[in-house]
Amino acid sequence: MSKGRKIAACLELAEGCAHDARLLIGAASRNAAYLASQAAEHIITAVATSEDIHIERKDAHQLDTIIRRLPPEHPDHAMLTSISFLEAYSTSYRYGTPTGRVPISPPMDRVAAALERIDTLITELRRHFAIEEGGGTARNVAPRR
Repeated sequence: MSKGRKIAACLELAEGCAHDARLLIGAASRNAAYLASQAAEHIITAVATSEDIHIERKDAHQLDTIIRRLPPEHPDHAMLTSISFLEAYSTSYRYGTPTGRVPISPPMDRVAAALERIDTLITELRRHFAIEEGGGTARNVAPRR
């Protein structure tokens, strides 16, 4: 897959996950956090792809690990770091605890605030990468600086 298509696909997937997460917040569903984490992961993957950073399978859900590989001066570094807490919801919150309990639901207000930052990132990245409405491919694959 071309770099431009991968970036565009990641942002399209992020947009869909963020949309669905908001629907689940409205239903007070704990699964909103999972979809928010997936949106964050897709955004981070798009940014990493533009930086030519290969994400190994073992690091796939380790958002903070991937973000640390970005140049510290990257303009989205702080915003990406601010949503990296969502990585906890991509794995551990989907399963029962070792004692057989269901993990406590994440605070929906915190997830909603992260989704606002995710929406901002999607908008800014779609503009930077020159992705038309409806997806397709990124016409600009250069990293943001």
